[in-house]
Amino acid sequence: MKYIFLLLILFITLQTSCQQRDTVTVTTTKEFIHAIKSNRVIKVNSKRLNFKQTLQFNHITNLSVISKKEASTLFFDGNFNAVSIRNSKNILLSQINLEMKINTAYCRAHTIQLLESKNITFNNCSISGSGKDCSHLDADDLIKSERSDISFENVIFKDIPSKINDDCKTNIAFKTCTFYVSEKEKVVYPHLDFQNCTFFRSNQVPFLKKYNGFYPKKPVLVNAEIIAKNPPWLYPYDEGELGGLCNNTCKVSASSTLSAKTKNSYTTKNLIDFDTNTAWVEGKNDSGIKERITYKVTDILGDAESWRMSLDATIVNGYTKNLNTWKNNNRVKSFNMYRNGILIAQINLNDTPKAQKINFGEIGYQNFPNIGETFEFEITGIYPGNKFDDTAVSLFIFSCHP
Repeated sequence: MKYIFLLLILFITLQTSCQQRDTVTVTTTKEFIHAIKSNRVIKVNSKRLNFKQTLQFNHITNLSVISKKEASTLFFDGNFNAVSIRNSKNILLSQINLEMKINTAYCRAHTIQLLESKNITFNNCSISGSGKDCSHLDADDLIKSERSDISFENVIFKDIPSKINDDCKTNIAFKTCTFYVSEKEKVVYPHLDFQNCTFFRSNQVPFLKKYNGFYPKKPVLVNAEIIAKNPPWLYPYDEGELGGLCNNTCKVSASSTLSAKTKNSYTTKNLIDFDTNTAWVEGKNDSGIKERITYKVTDILGDAESWRMSLDATIVNGYTKNLNTWKNNNRVKSFNMYRNGILIAQINLNDTPKAQKINFGEIGYQNFPNIGETFEFEITGIYPGNKFDDTAVSLFIFSCHP
């Protein structure tokens, strides 16, 4: 027993010694690059270091980069990613300023690129882009199966021309950060967590005091636009004519479905089958007010093209098998649209069998759906049919954009 205890103490001692971090002070760019190793603290004892290549943290664990005295600036001159953190974890950058300069008209670079990494923290830093059409943050390939814990704390972002690019659905937090963006472009707010952040135009006039997520204070009013010249029974629609629809991105369900008394089926599969001879029909004993169609996002890229799912959608209203069937059944007049249970839009539809577009415009481009999200469309008004008090929709599919 005594020997087992001694072996245990020895094991703990060896493990602790292996995890101890050494400290290295650097004053030149070359020293900095060579100093990047796991289990280390790098102290930068220089006001400015110039880089002609990407600063790479590849397969690095437990590394801190801090300024020894006042904040140090890492300056990147060229059309390349400034900082790339790949397959790494437990990385801290503190009191470090990142600055980019792009000499070409077109930019292919990111200020920060995060790939397959987790537990990354930027603290008390300033991150300045090139002012060109680049992304500050590219985080497409972060670990998706677990919390990645990427944190920007008390960080100032400058010269943001377009967007923070993030499609990874992971835990990235911006805490007490300040953003300065150009006057012409808009910041794209992806699926990220902003806490007590302030946003300014380049003239330093605040345009957003605090990030409010994807949910407007008041529902957005959207009036559907007719996009087809003829009803589908005259000229059947093809997928290309309806424009970039992706029927593979969602699992569709409904609060009720009419039971078929013939060989016909009225399930929600009919909403996404591109067949306007079929329809989903609600199954309540009334006109279907308050009945809901629910879309659960299972993918964000279309099958035919690798285009990104958006909030926009195309709908063929009513049962468009033929003119008599369309007239005999109710059509939807209006929907309430919910995102993850929160009302975000009120949608008005036209009383027409022709295809219609639900177009959110710039809002749709700034608020892409993400896997796991739920969108519900609650019927709030109907156009009455001549014969049946059943409300039908023949096609209802979200759009995908390049």
